[in-house]
Amino acid sequence: MDRPLIKRDFDQRYHRIVEMMDRELNDTKKIYDRHMAILKRTGSIPCHKNLPHVAGRLKLAQELRDRIGTAMAWFRCLEHSLVYLILNCVML
Repeated sequence: MDRPLIKRDFDQRYHRIVEMMDRELNDTKKIYDRHMAILKRTGSIPCHKNLPHVAGRLKLAQELRDRIGTAMAWFRCLEHSLVYLILNCVML
């Protein structure tokens, strides 16, 4: 961000990055909600295929956590004042 040309290009595209982050979090939430609906309806969370029940359910939870964690890690790497503002609002 120290270079003016890079900062200008980044500032122009920043809203797109935030939209992509929002879409990723919403997609992950939809997957979670779908699993919770199945739990409510059947009394059991879906199992990851080709794994025993407990390991499969833990694997699904780990995949959701990793999906959010990876997106947040990349987002935190952005050196922009709005990133700090957004992350502070999320942490509250």
